[in-house]
Amino acid sequence: MDVDVDDFLIWQSAFHRDANGDADYDGHTDGDDLLAWQEQFGTGIGGNASASLTIPEPSAAGLLLVCAPLLLAKAQKTRA
Repeated sequence: MDVDVDDFLIWQSAFHRDANGDADYDGHTDGDDLLAWQEQFGTGIGGNASASLTIPEPSAAGLLLVCAPLLLAKAQKTRA
C-alpha cells in the first residue's frame, strides 16, 4: 500500500471530524496523523522515504566511457 496524495485528501476531509484519516490509531484525525502521512509519503506504510528517493551516482568508468569518444572527436577536430 502506497502513501500518496489520496491519503492526504482523506486526512484533510476527516480533520477534526472523524477517524477516517486516523494514521496513529488514537481514534481521531489530527495533526499527529498529518505528521505520520508526511513521514511516509511516497512509500509503503512504514517505509523509509529516503530509500525510495535515492539516485545512483554514475561510476567514474561509466563517465569515462561516455566522455572519451567525445574528447577524442574534439581533439581530432582541433588538429585538422
